[in-house]
Amino acid sequence: MHYLVFLVDQDIPERGEFFSGYSLDNPYEQLMFVRVKDEQEIRLHLCNWEVEYDHVYFVLKDDVAYVKSKRLAFRRKIKMDDGLEFIGAYIGELSIAHTDDESIMATNGLPECDRPKEIFRVYNQKEENKLRLTYVDYVTADDESDAYMKELDQNHIDDGTFIYTKDNEAYLKSIAKTKDWRMKVKWGSAVLERIIKSPFFFDEATYDGLKAD
Repeated sequence: MHYLVFLVDQDIPERGEFFSGYSLDNPYEQLMFVRVKDEQEIRLHLCNWEVEYDHVYFVLKDDVAYVKSKRLAFRRKIKMDDGLEFIGAYIGELSIAHTDDESIMATNGLPECDRPKEIFRVYNQKEENKLRLTYVDYVTADDESDAYMKELDQNHIDDGTFIYTKDNEAYLKSIAKTKDWRMKVKWGSAVLERIIKSPFFFDEATYDGLKAD
């Protein structure tokens, strides 16, 4: 498994900089470095990054290391006090998929407006087609791409699924997939209930039987 490391106006670090006293392993071969000019460019890369289990990635900026998650709002990040060495410990000793992605999502101390909520969003649905459910939030977007970018600014407690509608058709999408991926589904309470009960990791098979022709 490989982990993305975005370098904001920085050179690729030397292998030895990642050695950690917490672990005998050096994760250097597990890292994929991507040089970007600013953090906004990172968002564009996230649009083309498909994940299965680990939503975690790293950012190096001004010689400071941060850990982030695609499952969380883009602004959310945790500063790694031990810098590059901690990446070695993070990858070498801890299970990101089952432990640390959840710890990153910890809500202690967060203001109410920034806490993940058990809701998902449906974009651009016509008023007459809306089903009023407590776990569905109807919002608008300029287009399908804009909807995906807006989802990158949300905190997800599920598999990152949302729905985009256009011309009376509904498309299932997820931040776990790329920006262009979509699955045409039958609009109704069945698909909405399936989303809210979805597993933590996105699996297309979860939505079998709900595909539209």
